[in-house]
Amino acid sequence: MSAPSEIIAGTAATPPEKLAIPEALPVPDAPAEDSPAEPEEQEWGTFNFLLIGLVVFLALAATVTAAHQIHHGRNRSRVIKDLTNAAAAVRSYVRLNGTLPNDTAAGVVPAGMASLLAEINWTAPTPIGGLYRLVNLGPKDARGVPAPGTLMIAITAFPPASPLILSTDDLTAIDRAIDDGNLATGDFRAGFAGWPVLWVRLP
Repeated sequence: MSAPSEIIAGTAATPPEKLAIPEALPVPDAPAEDSPAEPEEQEWGTFNFLLIGLVVFLALAATVTAAHQIHHGRNRSRVIKDLTNAAAAVRSYVRLNGTLPNDTAAGVVPAGMASLLAEINWTAPTPIGGLYRLVNLGPKDARGVPAPGTLMIAITAFPPASPLILSTDDLTAIDRAIDDGNLATGDFRAGFAGWPVLWVRLP
């Protein structure tokens, strides 16, 4: 008689009810997808980004403007000092030589005045553009003193000289520092093309 079907190769088969059936492996939860931002949140994020950019831009612009104003103010102060020194140099020349200095082209140091004008970079563009020039138009009174407006320190900007970076407010500020504050009166005035001139009055 053949062995029962439950016995194979001398080994008793495990009854079906005792078979270890592996439990189903747990299925990992799918990663939660980021929920899209609400439209209102997106709008606020964009607005904040633009606002921050605007604040940074305005801060940089204010810094650049302030730096420019400081630099321009220093240049204007330098011109005030140069004009004052130049007028004093002309008076010293007349006192030492008994004669008036000759009229010169812009940027050319008048003959015999190099040492008197040593503190001024006469041959280079002024701090506000243009070039310094000593103007002697010649007319004199009976004492040999130049008529008002004939002996002057001018700043001219004929090409190829660099243009003047000077507003009416700048001219008025210079006038207040060295004269009467009125560009139409006194010794400091706005001359040809609005370029500044300082009349040199001799004692």
